[in-house]
Amino acid sequence: MPNDTPGIGHNLSPVDALKANLKERHAKLENRILELAERKIPAVKTEADATKVTTFVGQCKAALKALDEAHKVEKEDALRVGQAVDKWRRDFRAEVEPQIAAALAALQPFMDAKHAAETKRLEEEAAERQRQLQAKLDAEAAERKAAEAAEAAAAAAEAEETRKAAEAAAAAAKATPKGDSRHVAEAAAAELAHRAEEARKNAEAAMAAAEQPVAKVTAAAEPIGDVRVRVAGPDNRALAKTVWTWGWVGEGPDKFDLNTVRNWMPPEAVSSAIDAAVRAGKRDLGPCVDIRETTKVVV
Repeated sequence: MPNDTPGIGHNLSPVDALKANLKERHAKLENRILELAERKIPAVKTEADATKVTTFVGQCKAALKALDEAHKVEKEDALRVGQAVDKWRRDFRAEVEPQIAAALAALQPFMDAKHAAETKRLEEEAAERQRQLQAKLDAEAAERKAAEAAEAAAAAAEAEETRKAAEAAAAAAKATPKGDSRHVAEAAAAELAHRAEEARKNAEAAMAAAEQPVAKVTAAAEPIGDVRVRVAGPDNRALAKTVWTWGWVGEGPDKFDLNTVRNWMPPEAVSSAIDAAVRAGKRDLGPCVDIRETTKVVV
């Protein structure tokens, strides 16, 4: 009479069924590994203790070797299945990928022209904004120049009025009879003469400033950044964008200064470089790297 009892994996997902099958086929190996995992590692104080621990390490490695061999056998079927799925995908991709390449090749000249036109438009707009800004800066400079000229003229007029007032005061002081009144008049005339001299100096300084050429302020060019254009329409997947590429020139990596890209270097890249340097015998990498010598036990 046939056995109709469902086997392992019945009503299970493929992954759960695989796990159940692995457990059934390799129960002895699993139990051995779990038994090793639960053993207590003794303290090593004598040669006999060291021998026991070394033997234990060998047992663990033997179990891991058996596990690796079982893994290799179990995975072979899965690999063949995966390879068949990969081939199915690869074969059908090979049917349509040439079409995509041909379509993109047909699009390239049109999108190049569209990208160039958009780049030119953005550059012209940026140039116009720069021109307007320059005109504004020039106008402001002209206003400052006119204000300096007006200030110089006002200072000159004030200096002239003060000079005339000082001369009149000096003449009046001479005409005043000797005595206290004359001393007061002479003091007032001297004060006006001092003010006239200060006004003259201020006027000369203002005239000198007004005669200086206006410092030219140049409006900075405006970068337009990356340019992106799309095909018009509801299905506007086609995109042309600015792409920057690079390549080594001359001696290339031998002369390249890593400090220029340090801000973009991932920490793992720096760690890998330090590991390689230490393995090569480098023992001094500066104050930020502590290189220590240790002993590693290998069984």
